[in-house]
Amino acid sequence: MANESRGDDAIFLRSYDTLFDSVYDYLLVVARGHAYRDFRNVRRKSQNPFRLIWFLSNYSEKRFGYVASLRTIIEFNDFIQYDHYRLEKIDKNDENWKKLLDS
Repeated sequence: MANESRGDDAIFLRSYDTLFDSVYDYLLVVARGHAYRDFRNVRRKSQNPFRLIWFLSNYSEKRFGYVASLRTIIEFNDFIQYDHYRLEKIDKNDENWKKLLDS
């Protein structure tokens, strides 16, 4: 963790060796964190990203500015086109999977 300060307030930032580690940690935080219980409950009923992102406001000190940024990213990149995609189950013995984990 990187220790920084903003005036008299200490802030803590995580640093990661790989993009995979960063995304993996983000998913764990949302999957386990108390602050995201409402997100998980709503996710069981809805897959609408524009509804779900409101429950991620605790992830950033920017709060609803973070939510607005997520909305902009989703819209600009037309990520909704991928909403119906399904991921294949991964065989952990697969060489490609091992390479991804080792990167």
